[in-house]
Amino acid sequence: MKEKLQTREADFEQEKIRVSELQKQIVELETRTSDTANAIGRLLGELVVTTERLKGSDEENAKLKHELSEKVSEGVYEMQGHLEMAQEDIAMLEAQLD
Repeated sequence: MKEKLQTREADFEQEKIRVSELQKQIVELETRTSDTANAIGRLLGELVVTTERLKGSDEENAKLKHELSEKVSEGVYEMQGHLEMAQEDIAMLEAQLD
């Protein structure tokens, strides 16, 4: 009977140690979970800011492309005018040579 009691006491002490270790693991996991949740929250905030910046960048890119297209069109039109004038000058010079 005394041996059974000692065995039960030893088992009880082991269980207390196991419970203590499990409690430490729970605290550690709760800390990790909290840290992870905070990190995810920060990342979501950064994602929102980055998305807004990209949206602004896309709008700016579209505006710049439009402006560039207009300037290219103006340049082409101007160059066509210069080409026509040069062709007229060449035609005049050829006529003078004849």
